[in-house]
Order: sequence, then structure tokens, then C-alpha cells
Amino acid sequence: MSNATHTPGPWGCCYTSNHAHDYRLTKPNFDTLPVNAPSNDHSEQRANARLIAAAPDLLAALEWLRDEYCEGGALDGTEAERRILAAIAKAKGGAA
Repeated sequence: MSNATHTPGPWGCCYTSNHAHDYRLTKPNFDTLPVNAPSNDHSEQRANARLIAAAPDLLAALEWLRDEYCEGGALDGTEAERRILAAIAKAKGGAA
């Protein structure tokens, strides 16, 4: 497995008017994330792609944690709960 690391976050998702339904992943400075755009660092592209591919599983794990341990459970009112709920909201297009 590669030791390459992904582009540090936070990442954004923005609409671009280049095409009718075109969205781009962006770095904090709004440069296009190396998975959408050509990059000389192919290991970074692969690391970003792996992270994106894992996103559905990561979201499912966070939703499970929310259902099992938040809102009245062991993590209720904790920083962990706040982070879990914020990440789920961001993934689903809500306020983060």
C-alpha cells in the first residue's frame, strides 16, 4: 500500500459554470483538488481518490456511531458528538 497522503482538509465542493452540471472539489484556497485536475504528484491523486472512495463507508460508520452513542448515549453532549454530527451534516449537504 502506498505511503502517500491525501491533500489536507478542509475540502470544499463548488459549482463551476464550465459545464452544465459540473462540480469541483477544492482546497481551502479554492484551487482544484488533485483528483479532478492534472497534477504532477500522482501519489497525492491516488491518496485523494482512495479517501473519496472510502467516503460512503466513513459516513455509514459515523451514522452508526450517532445512532448507538449520541443523543442520549455515551457521547451525548461531548466534543465527539459535535464532530460526528457536523461531519454527517457536511456529507449530506447541511450546515457543518
